[in-house]
Amino acid sequence: MRKFEQPDEMGAYDRWELKLQKKTAALLKEWATVLLFANYETFVINVDNQGPKKGKNKARGGKRVLYTTHHPCWDAKNRHGMPEKMEFSFQAVAPYLNLNLAFTPPKEPVIIQPIDNSVPAPGTEPQKIETKEESVNTAPAKMDKQDAMKQLFELMAKDEINRLQIQKAVAARGYYPADTPIENYDVNFIKAVLISAWKQIVMFILEQEVPF
Repeated sequence: MRKFEQPDEMGAYDRWELKLQKKTAALLKEWATVLLFANYETFVINVDNQGPKKGKNKARGGKRVLYTTHHPCWDAKNRHGMPEKMEFSFQAVAPYLNLNLAFTPPKEPVIIQPIDNSVPAPGTEPQKIETKEESVNTAPAKMDKQDAMKQLFELMAKDEINRLQIQKAVAARGYYPADTPIENYDVNFIKAVLISAWKQIVMFILEQEVPF
């Protein structure tokens, strides 16, 4: 809490600010897309009917809430049209941050059985015809991709890394364009680059997002 004095007003008042140096706080606030102020919602009530100034007062409430817009008493902003006051919970904020960490397994492939033309007509002798067939089984490959994606999304959820951060990091290293969905990455790339070197990926993302 610091004293704040507006150039166009007389006097100063207390306001909550980031616990940083003034130059650093200004850079961080400008860089951030969302800056929220968390506080306890407290109500002061008079209990002896003598007025709040002369009488005895008590504080009630204590529910934690989030404020999303600027106020003389605190710093806050957002670029997502969030309500001015929100419940203090991840579920309330997540829809506005465009986070999608849930893994949806791909649907099982539909296998269409070929028509069997080898059944002989009635009264004819069946003939044995030797043909060279190439059997392509894509189920193991799809299951391998599904397992790799599940493991990757579990790592992302554990370290609070979202898909946009992954796509930007992959694009910065020149592997895929930034608008390529993670589901379109090659399974060998996911396992050998993302999962095997996950700690290095997280460090790279954090270093890229430092605003100063």
